[in-house]
Amino acid sequence: AGRRSHCTGTLVGSHHVLTAAHCLFNATRGTWAHPTSIHFVAGYAKGEFKAHSLASSYVKSEEFEVTTPLQPAMASRDWAVIELAEKIDLKPIRVQPASEGDVASSRIVRAGYRGDRAHVLTVQQDCSVRPISTPAALLLHTCSSVSGESGSALLRVGNGEPETVGILVARCRHESAAPSLAVAPSAF
Repeated sequence: AGRRSHCTGTLVGSHHVLTAAHCLFNATRGTWAHPTSIHFVAGYAKGEFKAHSLASSYVKSEEFEVTTPLQPAMASRDWAVIELAEKIDLKPIRVQPASEGDVASSRIVRAGYRGDRAHVLTVQQDCSVRPISTPAALLLHTCSSVSGESGSALLRVGNGEPETVGILVARCRHESAAPSLAVAPSAF
């Protein structure tokens, strides 16, 4: 039986999308998705979109394993870069590793496609982020999240163009609880 699901990804180059690695794993079959089964749809809203491409390949951390629940050591490796088969002619969002002080003092926004509202982008503003190194190098953040938003970017805004400073990989089980976990660009 096929299983369709969605996650959020961020265009970081004309042929590259950043997301969470666990988004590419089919838990029912226990296998990784074949690239040709991965669709990237840019600027999607209520059935309309700006661009679309299938994936041609992807890379992820060789050490990443899907665990239930996600273990911190695995969470820090939960990233994937998808290579698109066709060029997307939209402005990508730059990935910018930032110092701990920069991230902690920055205005952070997270946008994703919730499983319960998959046809509209949900934006959460004014999240706070705190880098941690133990038990693994991760970002703790106060952006709430629900299923479908995995892989969404934490964006630093304010100094010109938005910059990706992390990607959402795990949420707290209770929507009102914080923090959730993100992987910092230094991991990939």
